[in-house]
Amino acid sequence: MDFKQVLEYTQNLSLLYVEDDEILLEDTAEILEDFFASIDTANNGKVGFDKYKEYYDLHGEYYDLIITDVNMPIMDGEALINEIHKINPQQAIIVVSAYSESSKLISLIQKGINNFILKPIASDQLIDILYKTSQALVAIKNEQKYKKELEQINQNLDKKVQELSQVSSELLKWAGKV
Repeated sequence: MDFKQVLEYTQNLSLLYVEDDEILLEDTAEILEDFFASIDTANNGKVGFDKYKEYYDLHGEYYDLIITDVNMPIMDGEALINEIHKINPQQAIIVVSAYSESSKLISLIQKGINNFILKPIASDQLIDILYKTSQALVAIKNEQKYKKELEQINQNLDKKVQELSQVSSELLKWAGKV
């Protein structure tokens, strides 16, 4: 997997990265900035959730992707995921954690996360997961875009059919009078 392949899918996406380890937050955010159109960061789940809601208020849409740690002060990643899914159950989320317990992983998967990265973060694993996740996100966004375009085309066609039907009806009335 190379940079260009990943960038093809990530370049128009927005990201919220939530991590309490300041050094990891800064280092990883610096890498992620090269991939995403916009990236915001938060150092705990509470700040992350507030930024999540603010982003929606400003842009009228949610972040395309959330990457969050699990163990954090104030609000942990699991609580953050729960809060986000209350308002947007379809939100794409990648969890980054030092946990390798299968029960924790299963619990997070059942909550609907898209993927899981173990700490320390290996760049190859990060790139691979970003590629797969963003590829799926772009496919969903394109499907939604095309669906809206088709709905608009159908509305325009319906309007044209009504206009032609009205013209036909008026012509028939006029022809009957002649």
